[in-house]
Amino acid sequence: MNRYPADSRVIVEPLARQPDTDGVLVGRKDTAVFLLLPTDAVEVLDDLAAGCTVAEAQQRHFARHGEVADVEDLLATLEEHGFVRPEGTARREAEKGFHFAWISERWAQRLTSIPVLAAGALVVGAAILALILEPSTLPGWRAAYFPENTAAGLLALMVFGLFTTFIHEMAHLTAARARGVSCRFGIGNQLWFLVWETDMTGIWALPRRQRYLPILAGPLIDLVTAAALIVVSYANVRGWLALDPAVVQFGRALLLIYVLRIVWQCYFFLRTDFYYALTNLLGCRNLMGDTVVLLRNITARLRRKPLTDQSHVPEGERRMLRAYAVIWLAGRGIAFSMLLFIQLPLLFHYLQLLVASVREGTWRAAPSGVSLITAIFFTIFLLGGLGLWLKRLWWPGKDTGV
Repeated sequence: MNRYPADSRVIVEPLARQPDTDGVLVGRKDTAVFLLLPTDAVEVLDDLAAGCTVAEAQQRHFARHGEVADVEDLLATLEEHGFVRPEGTARREAEKGFHFAWISERWAQRLTSIPVLAAGALVVGAAILALILEPSTLPGWRAAYFPENTAAGLLALMVFGLFTTFIHEMAHLTAARARGVSCRFGIGNQLWFLVWETDMTGIWALPRRQRYLPILAGPLIDLVTAAALIVVSYANVRGWLALDPAVVQFGRALLLIYVLRIVWQCYFFLRTDFYYALTNLLGCRNLMGDTVVLLRNITARLRRKPLTDQSHVPEGERRMLRAYAVIWLAGRGIAFSMLLFIQLPLLFHYLQLLVASVREGTWRAAPSGVSLITAIFFTIFLLGGLGLWLKRLWWPGKDTGV
């Protein structure tokens, strides 16, 4: 049954729109659903919103382009996404609510204001100066190694790791709220890590320049917090503070987590925050996917195998792909460096701790037993993560874009 007869009128919901290289991105902010439509389809939508019947909208399209538009099929697609509805029918509301809606746009704007960002920049500047004067302030892998009080150290590090990840995602959400965009908050995964996730689909309704702060707010809060830890560590080294050695070690371990999290953003073979900022800057629709195809074509050309056709990619984007291919490979290099110089040494020393505990029989004592169980759990976590990572590297999966 045709829900949109030629003489019927259509209710068009309030839609945000942003021009795009391939058309116009339109969508509903309240449902965070967006579609990339051709310019002529948006013209039909505007005609219908102005009160034209379906037949009148078709006639106007024909007058402009000399072609008969398939308005019925267009309207079916738009209705499926909640953009339009037949006159006299009920409006489709958002199926899922947004989270942390109590954070007002006004307060979000205050938290992401220029003075706040400037204060963060001052902290980062002080940390850079501290690292120049005292490079040893930056921790190595040993910062996360707890040969004594293993259970307390690792459990505290895991709890603080989850909490700081939550703050990272809340920074994304707050920056989006400051731009009038509501978000959804949940739990997901990146590679082998269970993480908090913020669905900020609504930011695509913003002009391109206004998307950067919501995209980069998480790494920025990580950077400022890491900088604050560096400044405190430097003050302790200089004798300006007198911190307990256990506090110093845990602080350096927490700093290592922040450093690794910031370095993680440079894994450009994954869809990290930095990757999304780059795609927004370059305006490419499928930057990672097209780059991977390009690299495969280079390999295929060397092996004299058939190439995958990329003629559909505009020449301007193809030049960007060649540049991003270098960044993509550099991201792999950074990831392997972290594996060789952080993850593997840490794994090796915890394995040594496990073997020594079992060999000497100290694991039978209550505190040592708890530490041993914790160390085993942490070691399995590291081994499992390493295994999943290598699997994704050698048996590519969708999430990595490989």
